[in-house]
Amino acid sequence: MYLTTEYNTIEKSILKENTKENKSLSIFLIIFGFFLNQSSIIFGINISFSDILSILILLNIALTKKMIIPFQTLSFFIVLIMSTLTASVYIVPIIFNVRPTSMQILVNYLKLCVNFIYLLLGYLIAKSDRIRKVFSGLSIGALVVGVLALIFSVIRIPFINELFFFGGVRYRGLMNDPNYFAVLQILSLVYIISENITPRRKWFFSTLLIISILMSGSKTGLVTLVFIILMGYLKRSLRIKSNVKSILISFGFFIFITFIVFYYKSIMTYVLPKISDAIPIVKRLEPLFLDFETAIVDGGSGRNRAWGTALELIKKSPIFGVGIGTYLTITKEVYNYGSIAHNTYLQLGVEWGLPLTITLFSYIFMLLTKKQDRDIVYLKYMLIVILIGGVAVSFNNVRIFWLIIGCLIYYSKRHNEFEI
Repeated sequence: MYLTTEYNTIEKSILKENTKENKSLSIFLIIFGFFLNQSSIIFGINISFSDILSILILLNIALTKKMIIPFQTLSFFIVLIMSTLTASVYIVPIIFNVRPTSMQILVNYLKLCVNFIYLLLGYLIAKSDRIRKVFSGLSIGALVVGVLALIFSVIRIPFINELFFFGGVRYRGLMNDPNYFAVLQILSLVYIISENITPRRKWFFSTLLIISILMSGSKTGLVTLVFIILMGYLKRSLRIKSNVKSILISFGFFIFITFIVFYYKSIMTYVLPKISDAIPIVKRLEPLFLDFETAIVDGGSGRNRAWGTALELIKKSPIFGVGIGTYLTITKEVYNYGSIAHNTYLQLGVEWGLPLTITLFSYIFMLLTKKQDRDIVYLKYMLIVILIGGVAVSFNNVRIFWLIIGCLIYYSKRHNEFEI
């Protein structure tokens, strides 16, 4: 009897400690997610508070003996490191007669290691069934930054204006790039729409996020937002029953889109100048609506030259690429340009070479197309957001990109599908 009582006491004590640990970890993950909304350039390196938290989370997982590293994923990164290092040190000097510094290569390999850490974190957090805590934190941060956007658009303080607005006009929140900020807000929008909250809250939060996206003046963000809204509407239209109400709504939407298509130029020519007079940031978006070709060349985008340069580099080293930490040096010295590709696919194609790049995106495509639980569909939508935005921005070192891939790798493994 005494032994039984003693055992029950010990068991209750262990359960209490585990509950405390679980609560602490959950709070920690929410804070980690919150700081995914923050990034700053320090000594030429893009650093976030979430990087420090990611190491602490990994240490916590290691100390609790729950650290599992997917073997095939690790193997892929080892091959990637060896291949890109060979390109950086041996191939680039031969083909381009350019020798990048050791520091440039080291800094960029550090970024690659950070990418792997976030992928591993995504895998392990998903395995612990706490990934929604991270995205809850991300969404809370996005909403806070969205509220600040409204406040600082009315109350102008020089120091705050410089901190939160790129060029004094484009809102960037706690990020260093308005495009990256806009895509992060869209990710939070996708997550909030997937959450089980009241429609009124969902509409309020969504409206706040959309306003902050528009305030960023990001063409990439706007195009991505339109794409994801249309995708969501199409998916919903195919899923809902064909009752009279849904047919009328779909028909009305079709009529509206048809009207916009036929009178698009006239509507935009009339409406946009009036809006831009009231909201100056809209002026930057005018070319996107009136002349798409101009939009990707003017207004600081210059993507036609960036993409052309990237394609030239791929032609010269298609198999091994140019390696890590060499891109800017080559474009400066060889092409007198000095800019990244402004395209995730081209950026990786240049740096990694086509075989490894095609392997990665083929695998991502398989992750997106494999049937999995409905409760993780939002992860696929979030990944699609990054892939769409990646057409106009280099997102290869974006932390949340690798975090989401890590999550989907775990869920694919859990369903005995496949693993990279």
